Amino acid sequence: MRLKHPLCGIFTFVQYGHFHFPQAEAIGKSVQDFMESLTIDRIYDYMYHLIVEYAELLDFKPVRPVSALEECVESLYCFADQNQVQFLARSATSPSQTPPCKLAAQANRKIDKMIEEKKKIIDSTQLLM
Repeated sequence: MRLKHPLCGIFTFVQYGHFHFPQAEAIGKSVQDFMESLTIDRIYDYMYHLIVEYAELLDFKPVRPVSALEECVESLYCFADQNQVQFLARSATSPSQTPPCKLAAQANRKIDKMIEEKKKIIDSTQLLM
């Protein structure tokens, strides 16, 4: 959706859903099935790959300041109230038993092709406005 006219874009998508109900319903069902199939490990894999791709865009090398101190998890509990302690305990994670998945070059090409197709669809719907 273009940010230039976001309401017009939403209106176009709603109209598409009304006029193409079976297709819109199939899209919704496939998204729902995909969301149900996600696991937290796959989400972390995605986040890892996103961060790695972003890091490749950076043109500087981070350097740890001399004054930086390393904190351990237990030190966070010293300053936390009871609610914060409970939250920290619930949100604690441990390293994954498996390394992050690697995207094959073929998968990257497929993803690029899907992105291009999506751009074409969005551009063609913009022409309808």
